[in-house]
Amino acid sequence: MILRPATIDDLAAMIGPGAEVLQRISRAIPGMTVDIQSTAEALARLLTSDQACVFVVERNGKLLGGIGGTLTVEPFAGNAPMLVQHFLWAIPGHLAGAIGSRLIRAFEGWGASRGAAFCVLA
Repeated sequence: MILRPATIDDLAAMIGPGAEVLQRISRAIPGMTVDIQSTAEALARLLTSDQACVFVVERNGKLLGGIGGTLTVEPFAGNAPMLVQHFLWAIPGHLAGAIGSRLIRAFEGWGASRGAAFCVLA
């Protein structure tokens, strides 16, 4: 397995699994809908922002999971840099193992390298 920063070339491969996760969540939240186009646009913004990071884990060229979020400030802590997770996904059966923890560690490490004093995981 390879853990690496995602690129815009990963967009299409990430949308399918990400949409499946969102659809499962939306069934549990009344009124929530999933718009694939909006999801793709939001992910593209994360993939091209210098204030965001997206990591993926892949094996044999297939994406197994991903995590992404943005660097912002915490207004109630003197505007300290804060990392906010926006998503974490893995194909069924993989998140509970090493993939989930590797993704979270990479995400937290990216934030720490940019001075994040806080990390908010969803």
